[in-house]
Amino acid sequence: MDALTDSIVQNEDISKVYLIGQDYSFGKAVAEAAQRDLGAKKASIEIVGNELHPIGKVKDFTPYARKIVSSGADAVITGNWGSDMVGLGKAIIEAGFTGPIYTYYAASNGITRTFGEAGVGKINLVGEGALNPSGSPEVDAYVEAFEAKYPDHDISQPRIANVVRMLALAIEEAGTATDVIPVAKALEGMETDNFWGGKIKMRAEDHQAIQDVYVMEQATGLKHLLDNSNFGLETAVKVEMASADMPTTCEMERPE
Repeated sequence: MDALTDSIVQNEDISKVYLIGQDYSFGKAVAEAAQRDLGAKKASIEIVGNELHPIGKVKDFTPYARKIVSSGADAVITGNWGSDMVGLGKAIIEAGFTGPIYTYYAASNGITRTFGEAGVGKINLVGEGALNPSGSPEVDAYVEAFEAKYPDHDISQPRIANVVRMLALAIEEAGTATDVIPVAKALEGMETDNFWGGKIKMRAEDHQAIQDVYVMEQATGLKHLLDNSNFGLETAVKVEMASADMPTTCEMERPE
């Protein structure tokens, strides 16, 4: 949420935000975090709507879209995914909303192609791996090799590359691939190069990966495209080592 709220705070055109999501734990968590972080970072931003809808049951999001437009919102934040993301996003855009729609799951897997030109400049996605521009020639080669082998799929979970690389380093340091406790301890506090650019560190207190996070906007004319379409994601905002300064209440129990 740090990267998303930072992007909103930095945008002087945004003073009113509408929160909408699926009625379950993640949808609620997104709304709660958005309220907390926006209020802490820029008290002048007004939350003009905050609602949840049933998962997978709404066939027509037009009534929701009309409420969003009539609220005077400058931006929308949603944790929606799948058909709920497509239905909500299309309804909002078709209702005449022209501001940014901030999401976590509005790309690839049939979504980018479906939004198409209508999503350009409106659909924004928060993620941990940027492709346009990419972090290095190694990233370009990795993505191109994946797409050559799996032309109908995209790298939609870039964090997996970091997981495998950090695990390999921990196994090497621990000297074992089967005794999980030394491997876990080797991971604690590990700081290494992030495959996608910058650094990545596993915070020892709660095993959270601290890394650069990006807000990316749907665009055309890019090097790396998604969903076998003419559209992809272009970095709009980068937050370096996001959440590094956030306290944790985790009290992890560790084996002796």
